[in-house]
Amino acid sequence: MRTLAVIIARSGSKRLKNKLFLKVNKNIALDFFFNRLKKVKSLDEIIIATSKKKTDDKINKFAQDKKIKCFRGSEKNVLKRLMQSTSIAEKKPNLILRANADCLLMMPTIVDKDIKFMKKGNYDLLTPFDSNYCPFGYSFVIFKYNTLKKIYNNAVKAKYLEHIENFCFDNEKKFKIYRPKYQKKLFKPKLKLTLDVKKDYERIKFFIKKIINVPIAQQPIKLIEISNEIKNKK
Repeated sequence: MRTLAVIIARSGSKRLKNKLFLKVNKNIALDFFFNRLKKVKSLDEIIIATSKKKTDDKINKFAQDKKIKCFRGSEKNVLKRLMQSTSIAEKKPNLILRANADCLLMMPTIVDKDIKFMKKGNYDLLTPFDSNYCPFGYSFVIFKYNTLKKIYNNAVKAKYLEHIENFCFDNEKKFKIYRPKYQKKLFKPKLKLTLDVKKDYERIKFFIKKIINVPIAQQPIKLIEISNEIKNKK
């Protein structure tokens, strides 16, 4: 089963301006994210999906510099942009990983496990965000290609254009949904690791500094241990 990662990225964040181009570990956030995503062994291809707005020209330039394909589509209709972006893939994918670029501390080993679950269980959708178990931002939603196509062809409500998987939650009897559970040491549902506001930026930089030299397979548990240590000191 061929797995395509689509990096969802744009520059128009209102809460934290230009967030994907902020400095993180001596590099811009988007580059830091891309380098972590490349460590996911189960991926066959990575592309970027951004908007047609002039402000996102620099994301297109980033894709050119990294020699990966970039699809430019609707800014607000994420469903349409994600679905249409699959048309530029080298080969038609079986699975689509929606790689939100603001998840700088995504964990490659967790993502690999989730892709494995999708392949073995023949699920329509895997979601780490609905009743999340791990820290928020460790992994991504994974769609079966035919599931994404079904959503694209049938979703009407505006809320599904951004929060795509909600269509499946609202029609759960029609879909086989997997909500992964991992070892107990990874249970930390209230820890948010997505880059949305300045406070997130400072938190993420702190954790990156603490785990950057830790082997990639040990990082998921190490980050949680550090978070627990901080909590216990308060």
